[in-house]
Amino acid sequence: MRRPERGIEIFSMSVLDMFASALGAFIMCAIILFPYYKESKDFEKSIEKTREAIRKSEKDLKAAKQRVKEDEDTDKQLQQQLRAAQTSTAALDQCRADAIACRASLDKTFLVVSAEWTERTDVDLYVKDPAGKEYSFSNKTFPGSDAEMSLDMLDGPGVEIWQAPVAAVGPYEIFYQPRSSDKTTTVTIKGVIMDRSGRRELPVRTMRCDNTKTKVASLYVSPGGIVTLQTTGN
Repeated sequence: MRRPERGIEIFSMSVLDMFASALGAFIMCAIILFPYYKESKDFEKSIEKTREAIRKSEKDLKAAKQRVKEDEDTDKQLQQQLRAAQTSTAALDQCRADAIACRASLDKTFLVVSAEWTERTDVDLYVKDPAGKEYSFSNKTFPGSDAEMSLDMLDGPGVEIWQAPVAAVGPYEIFYQPRSSDKTTTVTIKGVIMDRSGRRELPVRTMRCDNTKTKVASLYVSPGGIVTLQTTGN
């Protein structure tokens, strides 16, 4: 029996050749590019790690900025507290200085001595201070001293006044000297001293106008500004 003849179509072989060639080209390309696939993945991982490091750095930088801001705020608060403390210290020092000045002021006293009379005659008041300066109608002031005989009257009724804004510490002496052309005439003199404790009257003295200078009282100013008075008898 005769076998039938089979024809081979040229187009069928061409398609097979094309597919085979394409497959071979793909395989060749895959083989050539295969080493780069891993490098690409490693590069992408490296990029991701870098991005993660950048994000962490940004986060750390933000935290550092926050800490710096907090430190700045703390520093401002400390500076304010320091200024407040300095102000308080200055105020305390001023208070202490004022207290010392006040105490020093309290340790001082003013002193006023006056003599008054009603008769038509002249009475001279004398005051001797701890330095030995004797104030009177003829020596109303002395250099370097604030004390003075501030009022001197030549005829009665009259008043004579000696005053010291800041009385020096030590003993003082007070004298009267009545004057008149008629030496048998008498005069009644009222004396007063004033200091920070108040007003104190000296004993009333009735004296003959014979131009005699008589000590009528002595007083002492202590370092604390206290005035102690001692009168002298007739």
